[in-house]
Amino acid sequence: MAVLHRGDTELLTKGLQVWLDGGDLAPGGRVTNVRSPAGGYSGENVLFDVLAGDQGPSVGTYVARFAPTGGNFFFETDISVHYRTLEALRGTGILAPGAVALENGGDNPFGRPFFVMERLPGRVPSEDPHYTIGGWLADLPAFDQTQVYRSAIEAMAAVHRVDPASLELGFLPVLADPELAAQPRGIGGDRVLFERFAARVLGDRDLPVLERARGWLRANHPGPSEVRLAWGDAKFINLLYTGLDVTGILDWELASLSPPESEVAFWFVHHESVTGEAGHPDLAAFPDEAQAIECYERAAGRTLGDLTFYKMWHRYRIAVMALRLADLLEAAGQIRIDLDRPARLRAMRTLERHLSQV
Repeated sequence: MAVLHRGDTELLTKGLQVWLDGGDLAPGGRVTNVRSPAGGYSGENVLFDVLAGDQGPSVGTYVARFAPTGGNFFFETDISVHYRTLEALRGTGILAPGAVALENGGDNPFGRPFFVMERLPGRVPSEDPHYTIGGWLADLPAFDQTQVYRSAIEAMAAVHRVDPASLELGFLPVLADPELAAQPRGIGGDRVLFERFAARVLGDRDLPVLERARGWLRANHPGPSEVRLAWGDAKFINLLYTGLDVTGILDWELASLSPPESEVAFWFVHHESVTGEAGHPDLAAFPDEAQAIECYERAAGRTLGDLTFYKMWHRYRIAVMALRLADLLEAAGQIRIDLDRPARLRAMRTLERHLSQV
């Protein structure tokens, strides 16, 4: 049994070849060109190609996504939810990778769950350097930068145009978990699910800013509202581009059913958190929020409601997730969190400032 070790391409190639030989994707095919880019805390990706025999033509190019072995950001990861979301999206026109195969147990060459999806063409906006200060997006002419932004908004709107009732989505936590399914329509299920995560992150730590945020969210909840399919991680670095147009929407592991206002608000809040809040200048050619909303409404064929509540909700989520990331970095020996450090995290200060303004 192979043990997944990023960078050990020989071992990865052998394991994937054993997997390929045991399935029907490409009988007699050969795994080649295996590479393992840096991964995140919620999964590890291995890219590979398949040829039809030793010297045959290309069958396709694929991504194997593995459940993390340690330092799991979400504590536990059921990769079948990600895979089944991709399965459900097949034939909808949404630019998601095609689902190929799921190995959800340990009886496989790697001894851990993984799934295989098609690798879509395109390039992702740069994280290092940040896409607003370096990389292909920052280097584009202003007019083209505007088109790149608009294409992202249009891709998100396309997700929200799909009628969730037309899809087999009963596996999503907000539907499969009885407590979550019993919550009022809107973000009720998402909130309960996230609070379970937040409780594990916080442990016995007391952060008054988070409690104030919870109080504000309880007092200002908009009530039941229409839900649509939500991508769940709407940000530039989860998009693939060919030219100026989105050709792929990545990372569906947090897919859910929620109001479109919530996902649009997350797009704005996350972009704000990695530009102005992080000390990076935004691109002047990017549409402002009003222009982006106009673009979304035109593409989605619907009018958005007020985003104030949903922006605060996502600032709260980002603050909790920033604490989780800090904990993981401390566990890896990369930083040290002293007793008052959590309250001084940038995301906590951002949340505090916005709470003081409402």
